[in-house]
Amino acid sequence: MGYLCHYPRVLCKLREEVNTALDEIPSLADLTFDKVHSLKYFDCFLKEVFRLLPEGGIAHGANRSRHRARGWRLTPMARSWADTRSPKARGC
Repeated sequence: MGYLCHYPRVLCKLREEVNTALDEIPSLADLTFDKVHSLKYFDCFLKEVFRLLPEGGIAHGANRSRHRARGWRLTPMARSWADTRSPKARGC
């Protein structure tokens, strides 16, 4: 929520998308995963939140050896939080 307070345009766009989706269903009991999954802007917003603030947390140590993980080259002594700040990590 803190990030949304700094970006009111994003909050407004999220509200519009969610309200439009909720107007299309008779009650919240009829809300389905497919309906939530169809909210593209909301999906991109969640991906960005999880990119900046990974749900499991990240150890803030430094990598001391060369490794590859899922095709990414991990640079020795690079801070691990830097990996989540890379533009390539975005899914949108």
